[in-house]
Amino acid sequence: MTGSEGLSFKDEGLLSFKEDVDIIFMTHATLGLFLKGLLEVLGESGFKTVTYMQGKISSSGVSQFIKKHFGGIDGINKLYREIGWGSLNMIEDKGDVIIFEWVNNPVGLALKASGIKSKEPMCYFAAGYIHGLVDELIEGRKVKRVVEESCIVKGDDKCTFRVELTKSD
Repeated sequence: MTGSEGLSFKDEGLLSFKEDVDIIFMTHATLGLFLKGLLEVLGESGFKTVTYMQGKISSSGVSQFIKKHFGGIDGINKLYREIGWGSLNMIEDKGDVIIFEWVNNPVGLALKASGIKSKEPMCYFAAGYIHGLVDELIEGRKVKRVVEESCIVKGDDKCTFRVELTKSD
């Protein structure tokens, strides 16, 4: 495969990233239809809770991968740019609050591709995912909550997340 550093084929067509993680590709439209189905079945409140928690759980192994291959929290953006998940940058760290901006957030793009529009931020999976990553990659502090402040689903040009922290015991 060309143009994608770290991607390789192995074991009769299985796609791997950095030879550590077996991956699958899914279009924004396919992911969007999956998320839209969850929203229809669970309702807005259930969708928010389930996708946030799934995002948080999904990031658990990724943080170790980032530590190993990209050196920690500063390597988040490099990983996501390499795998085509847009540009996820920590733009501010005030100690008790960290601000991330995610240009071309794949969750937001998927929601938009399925026709979902909202007046409120909708990328709960991405917020939960960032929660899990930060909890694992920043020492001495724990995430209290993550709030999406701007969102491409509601028409903003990027998604912005405010991560509220407490000191860990």
